[in-house]
Amino acid sequence: MFLIFVNLIFSLATTAHADYQDPGVFENFQFQSSSVVRGAEPASANDVVSSSTVLIQTSSGGICSGTLIAADLVITAAHCVVGESLFMIQGSYKGTSVIKLGQAYRSHPKFSINKILMGMAGKSATHDIALIHLGDKFPAVFRPASLPAREVRYSEQKVVIAGYGTTFSSKDKNKKSDAGTLRFGAATVTSYKSGASIQLKENGKAYGCPGDSGGPLYTNSRDRLVIIGIHSWGNCDWSTANAESVGQHLQWINKAAEQLRSGAEM
Repeated sequence: MFLIFVNLIFSLATTAHADYQDPGVFENFQFQSSSVVRGAEPASANDVVSSSTVLIQTSSGGICSGTLIAADLVITAAHCVVGESLFMIQGSYKGTSVIKLGQAYRSHPKFSINKILMGMAGKSATHDIALIHLGDKFPAVFRPASLPAREVRYSEQKVVIAGYGTTFSSKDKNKKSDAGTLRFGAATVTSYKSGASIQLKENGKAYGCPGDSGGPLYTNSRDRLVIIGIHSWGNCDWSTANAESVGQHLQWINKAAEQLRSGAEM
């Protein structure tokens, strides 16, 4: 998928919801750091992208990516969470490997899977955004990404895209899934207009594949990562991808975070 990566070796749990709540299931997960790189010079496993990009495993066994925006909040794609009841959030940074439970989420009220299907048909997908609240905070060594201060036009903006997805299309039935490794690389925003998706041209060695959904588009501001987009859908063929703009949903994000932390009903 992307150029530089940090290995995260795990076994997929496809058990019932009750088993998910058993702390013993965590014994099946082991984290390892690696500096293995495909097509580039070796990079440190302590790269800052690892400080906020997390792996999400759903109660039905699905895999998505997400981003810490606070020690107790993960932002991801709505299509990753709708219909799920429990989430295992996993991250590894500077020798600290963590698994946390997320049991409450908010997806944007205007999201529907039909919007994704429309996007794949050539129309813009919108509102594919969600927040997951963690019952226990990530340790202080992790560095949650910042939100943009406002909505900005990002045309021709260079960004970093990241995720835990596979390196090949789901159409390749004969290949064993290699999801669970954090990879990241460069891309360029080709177009964006308010109320629509951010469209990306991936720079040859970075592309969105199964498991990358919900992963971040990062820019850098004052030595901090800023998440400007959330991977929604795209082609696993080194070509294009679409992301949901974070900037156009700032009001909703703040309201959803407040509701989750207060325990307010949906």
